[in-house]
Amino acid sequence: KMTSGESAQKQKLKDQWQKIEEKCKPIKDRLNACKDEEECGAIAVTLQTCTASVICPDVVKAFDNAVSAMNSSGGSNNTGEDAVQREYNKLTSCLETFEIDSRSSK
Repeated sequence: KMTSGESAQKQKLKDQWQKIEEKCKPIKDRLNACKDEEECGAIAVTLQTCTASVICPDVVKAFDNAVSAMNSSGGSNNTGEDAVQREYNKLTSCLETFEIDSRSSK
């Protein structure tokens, strides 16, 4: 038997999946239709960011800020790239946690 905390968590996950589906479907469709690795890679990151924006919006905000900061400082300098990589790692671990939570709540 589930505790009320578990069923609330289950409901929250369900709502999040629904939001992700609505918000990110156009990107998913583009990912299914992309042709080369570079294009598909860029779309895949966009899809991750879209998904994460539903689950962990703060992490996405930090990632976007890091990307903007790197771009405005004229592209590749190591500090900018390191910051982007760091925030991207947080973003992917947020997604992994969400997937694990989703699986364990089924």
